[in-house]
Amino acid sequence: LADEISGAVFEKKLYQGKPVGTVTIFLDDTRVATNVLNDHGERAIGTIVSDSVYKKVIAKGEKWQDRAFVVTDWYLTAYEPIKNVQDKIIGIRYVGILEKPFVELQRNLFLAILAIISCITLIAIVLSFVFSRFLTNSFLDMLHSIGRLAHGDLQSKAQVHTTIKEIGQLTESFNRMAEKLQERELRLKITNEQLAGLNKSYLDMIGFVSHELKGILGSIVMNVYSVKDGYLGEL
Repeated sequence: LADEISGAVFEKKLYQGKPVGTVTIFLDDTRVATNVLNDHGERAIGTIVSDSVYKKVIAKGEKWQDRAFVVTDWYLTAYEPIKNVQDKIIGIRYVGILEKPFVELQRNLFLAILAIISCITLIAIVLSFVFSRFLTNSFLDMLHSIGRLAHGDLQSKAQVHTTIKEIGQLTESFNRMAEKLQERELRLKITNEQLAGLNKSYLDMIGFVSHELKGILGSIVMNVYSVKDGYLGEL
């Protein structure tokens, strides 16, 4: 009878050689029909129900539904009283599900989730490292370009190493600034050359005028002294 009930309800599934679902009929507190196995792999006929179950089911006539240790293992169990035609409690009927498969399933699920989280964390760390190196290279290249620009290398340009829009815009803005400075430097150079040419022309003109004025002033001074000293007679 226990085997028929177990097969109908639990499909005779086994776990490590033991039935996953167990059924027992107790006469008072003693197992008289069961598919629960003992340590030797034999039916646990003659074993006694626990005191806590006995007090609640036999003594009080109430149902028991809880986790319980049955012979050799922990089970998720249900006990209820068996009554005769005089409504007197004469035994217990029991069904239980072996807890180990659920504990193992819980552990496997935990390990699987832990492995997934670990893989995701590792991937996130690798991606973060690659992304940070990607950003760092872009900023380092720009920093070096700024240093060369500060030392007068106006042809220094930063290279765009990223597809990030904001960093690309920053790099392009820096390159445009460098181009504007280069154009300004070129205009200043041309302007300085033009000013140098004008200054030379001015100095040449001053020299010519000075030369001409010196000749005329020399003649005037000589004539004045000639008159003053009376070389040309008295006035």
